[in-house]
Amino acid sequence: MRQSHTLRLVQLAPLGALVLATLAAGISGYRSRFTTGAHDQPSSASLARAALVLEVELPARFACDEAFDVALYGDRGVELVAWEPGARSCRGRHVTVTYLPARIRRATLLERIERLAISVKVVAG
Repeated sequence: MRQSHTLRLVQLAPLGALVLATLAAGISGYRSRFTTGAHDQPSSASLARAALVLEVELPARFACDEAFDVALYGDRGVELVAWEPGARSCRGRHVTVTYLPARIRRATLLERIERLAISVKVVAG
């Protein structure tokens, strides 16, 4: 009986080592990416801001607006993504994207938004 438990532990040891190595690599990568704090630094008040007001249709999925936000916030040129309150679907959503023209061009931002959305209509900006 004891031999079978020992044999099972010996068989599972490589799997346990693989799981631990994977977790350690993921945690160290996460820490190295975010320990500088550069992603969370406020932009200088002297930088010019611009805003795009859009009507977008997003791919239908849970938290479609949050996925859109996360994708845009990956660029340091995007300062704020503000949704019109009260929407309950991924279609016909109104959003204002405030950005820093010194860090991202309007055309580049629009291209990025068009890749994330099914349709985009510029309302203002």
